Amino acid sequence: MAIHGPSGSGKTMTSVLIAKELGSKILVIDTERSSSEKYADLGFDVAPLSPPYHPKFLIESLPTLGDYDVIIVDGLTPFWNGAGGLLELHDEEVKKQIATGRKVDTFAAWKNITPIYRRMVDAILACPSHVITTLRAKTEYERDDKGKIHKKGFAPEMRDQFDYELDIEASIIEDDGGHYMAIRKSRCSALSGKTFRNPGKDIGSILKSWLTEGAVSPPPAIAPPSAPATPRSVSTESDYDSIKARFTAGNLDGIGAVIRAASLTEDQLAEFRALYTKAQAA
Repeated sequence: MAIHGPSGSGKTMTSVLIAKELGSKILVIDTERSSSEKYADLGFDVAPLSPPYHPKFLIESLPTLGDYDVIIVDGLTPFWNGAGGLLELHDEEVKKQIATGRKVDTFAAWKNITPIYRRMVDAILACPSHVITTLRAKTEYERDDKGKIHKKGFAPEMRDQFDYELDIEASIIEDDGGHYMAIRKSRCSALSGKTFRNPGKDIGSILKSWLTEGAVSPPPAIAPPSAPATPRSVSTESDYDSIKARFTAGNLDGIGAVIRAASLTEDQLAEFRALYTKAQAA
């Protein structure tokens, strides 16, 4: 999940409140000068981080933090435009072009930086824990048909299309003493298009239900053919051999009826039950 908003909008506290509904063991990776410690009474571990904010930190550390139920990256924006972040790495590539006498090509400079960005995103998506990221927001403007510029809202300070990578993306603002979160993109239909006042536990509960009820269940076990009411003690080689040949050939159409009609010993019947169960599982 990604939550973006301006300073003071409630990103950190909201993230923690949501996380507490998803698990009891929470880690906050804090790039905001330990601001998360203001909410330490909510109960979570803090990993304060200082510059440089090279994405390799997340790439290398997230796979090792699977003991935590939820990891909050508060915030992710410095890995984009902070010291040592992706934009700074891009600038260094441009400087290399200048130093070697090549024509400046800012587009080509992304060739070596985009793979780093992709690895960072992949580390977030592949993390064994739930991950909530907070992003700073900037004012977004649009021009109308008459050429006038109007304030459109807030846009996350991150590479374009990042929000499409995650399951849920939301914006949050503070207004008239309350915090308002709008769900802008969601794979959870119970959240899609909704707005919440002072969000936290309510969103976390919806996500917990979605993650639980939406889990893929293993297919139900298929019972093997029932044993006949009377014990079998007689077997003919032809019955056994013909049925065994059908299993070998993978021809199981109507095999249950064939087994029930055949003369088989209890050991042979047990053998075919095991073969049937194995074939169904395959």
